[in-house]
Amino acid sequence: MKKIVVFLVFLTALSAGNAQDSFKQKDLHNAYESYVEMPRELAFVHLNKSIYIKGENVGLNAYISDKKNGMPSVETTN
Repeated sequence: MKKIVVFLVFLTALSAGNAQDSFKQKDLHNAYESYVEMPRELAFVHLNKSIYIKGENVGLNAYISDKKNGMPSVETTN
C-alpha cells in the first residue's frame, strides 16, 4: 500500500513539473532582453551639511545621471 501511495505522489509531482514547461524559455529571454535595453537613470541628492538645527534651511543639489556611461542624463529635465 505504501508503494502505491509513493508512486502516486511521484507521478503527481512529475506531471506538475511538466506543466511548468508551458511558459516558453524563449519568451522569458526576450522579455529580459527588452527590459535590460531600456535606458537606466540614477538620481543623486547631496545635502550641503550633515547636521541641521531645527528651523534651519536645507541646501541640496540633485542630479540625474545615465547609468551606462556615468554622465548627466540628457533625457530627464526639470
